[in-house]
Amino acid sequence: MFYYISKNVVNEVTLTAGRRQEGENYNNVQKIISINLLDFNLKFGDKGKAHRCFKLIDTKDLNISLDLIQIHILEVKRFIEIIKNSTKEELKNNRLLSWMKFFTSDNLELIEEELKEENQIMSKVIEEYRKFTSDDKMMRAYAAREAFLVGQKMMLRREREDGFDEGKLEGIKEGEIKGLREGQISMAKSMKTKNLDINLISEITGLTIDEIKKL
Repeated sequence: MFYYISKNVVNEVTLTAGRRQEGENYNNVQKIISINLLDFNLKFGDKGKAHRCFKLIDTKDLNISLDLIQIHILEVKRFIEIIKNSTKEELKNNRLLSWMKFFTSDNLELIEEELKEENQIMSKVIEEYRKFTSDDKMMRAYAAREAFLVGQKMMLRREREDGFDEGKLEGIKEGEIKGLREGQISMAKSMKTKNLDINLISEITGLTIDEIKKL
C-alpha cells in the first residue's frame, strides 16, 4: 500500500516537473488518494469501522494536517454485514454502499437492477465492466499482471521465511522474467488503446511512464 502511494507521488511530481517552467514551484501537484479494500478487519482497540480515512498530521498539533495524501481503508467484511442490514433507502443515500455492493457481489446479474436503482452511475460502471471482461486481450493482460503480482508475493514471503539469499534471486529463470515483462507490456498497450490515464497504467503494470510512452 505504501509502496504504491509513494510511487504515485513520484509519478505526479515527475509529470508536474515535465509541465512546469524553470523556477516554478510544485503547487499544482495533484492530491494522491489511495483506496484499499481489505478482506480482513483491522484492530485499533475501538469498536471498528468499515471505512477509515488517514492523512498526514502534525504529531504535536493534531489540528494541523497535510491533505496531499489520503489513505482510505475499506474493510470488506464489515461492509458486507452493513449491506445485508441496510434498507433500499439507506443504500440510495450512501453511494459508498452501492460501490461496495458491486465489488463484493458473487453474481452481478442478480443485483444489476438494484445497483442501477440505488446509484445512477452504476449503469455506466456495469457497461464498462462488461466491455473490459469481454475484451480477450485485456483479460489476458490482466491475468498476466495477476500472475506477476502473485509471483512477487511468493518471492517476498520466501525471503522473509528463509532470510535474504541473493543466490535464489539469481536462480530465477530468464524465461519467467521475460514472460512477466511481456505481460506488463501487453497490458500497458491494451490500456493505452483505451486512452486510460498514463499514471494509472504505470501503477497497474509496474512500468515507468517513460516506458509506457515508448510503447
